[in-house]
Amino acid sequence: MIKIDEFLERAKKLEERYNRIIEKPEEKRTKFEAMVLHEVGNKVSGPIGFYDLFKEGTITEEALRDKYLPLLIRPLNISEHVIDLAEIKSFKKNSLLS
Repeated sequence: MIKIDEFLERAKKLEERYNRIIEKPEEKRTKFEAMVLHEVGNKVSGPIGFYDLFKEGTITEEALRDKYLPLLIRPLNISEHVIDLAEIKSFKKNSLLS
């Protein structure tokens, strides 16, 4: 089980990475990027949502740790892996073009 500090740090980084992906205008996204956004969006909503609720003070540290954290670890891990793969694919595509 990860600790709350690690969860908060990873969720923050995940939110930053996701926001970089969605900054690209929709009409300039490839089908792969659109698929990644869809998949990551489904998984990322939980960890990022609870990260935001915690930062706002809507849920306590105890509730996050005891009730929600066990349910958020898997979606957090999956989201990180999907974004990693998207970045690798994007890097390979950009490298081939240069």
